[in-house]
Amino acid sequence: NTFKERHAYICKVTSGENNNFLVPKKFYVSPFFNVKGKYKIRFSLNQRIVNLFIQYDVENKKIFQASFVGQKKDIDESNLFKLFFPKIFQNIKATVGIYAQALKLFIKGAIYIKKPKKTNNFFTTIE
Repeated sequence: NTFKERHAYICKVTSGENNNFLVPKKFYVSPFFNVKGKYKIRFSLNQRIVNLFIQYDVENKKIFQASFVGQKKDIDESNLFKLFFPKIFQNIKATVGIYAQALKLFIKGAIYIKKPKKTNNFFTTIE
């Protein structure tokens, strides 16, 4: 999150299959979303592709969704160079974008939800 905190949802993934998980939200990510509801997570992995889809639902209503698709790459100097240098400012760009979107939501009247106290539990295990 943008408050320098982290939380890991740990699950067993079977290669070559769609892995579907339903997990309660346990971590404060955004000042515009409460720590309630559930994540629907779909994850697939094979020799070439990583595919991740997350949907955030509250009271069976879709609130937000995000996805990622990536290609497997060998870790060598050439690939690290190709990945790192063209994206050197990506973290700054993403952070500025997050704050810009938050400002837009605030201007539109979105309710700001105060950050709860940090929990000591870093992991949530998904069975």
